Amino acid sequence: AVWGVDFGRRARRMLRLAARRMAASAKSSWDGQVMADVCIVPMGQGVSVRKEVTEVERLLREREAQGKIVCKLHGYGTNISGHWDDVMGAIKDAHAMLHDRMGVLRITSNMRFGTRVDKAQSIEDKVSAVEEGLKGGHEAAGS
Repeated sequence: AVWGVDFGRRARRMLRLAARRMAASAKSSWDGQVMADVCIVPMGQGVSVRKEVTEVERLLREREAQGKIVCKLHGYGTNISGHWDDVMGAIKDAHAMLHDRMGVLRITSNMRFGTRVDKAQSIEDKVSAVEEGLKGGHEAAGS
């Protein structure tokens, strides 16, 4: 019985298999590519956060110049791509810089990210696929 419920032999076997798979994946040291869309917002800094956002972008572009990430500023944040640890490290360092160097007491961030292992795809590849679809007037394939 699991949590006081007898699921039956087949269900118990499935639970054991799922637990093994989860344990095996936890041991993985996967360091694959990730593409993130990040919006970092310093709070309590007044109406304009241009100064803080500029410094975050400067930090990200320094990482890009080092070849660690690729970033593209847009109207409500930044797209960042690269290896998982490099992207997450850059986001962590942006928070640390705002707190430590700029004295920001509170930060709220929104982040969406995606990974794929079937093919390599850049930020520009994704945008180009949609642009091509718009030119042709039909769905973009392979996005």
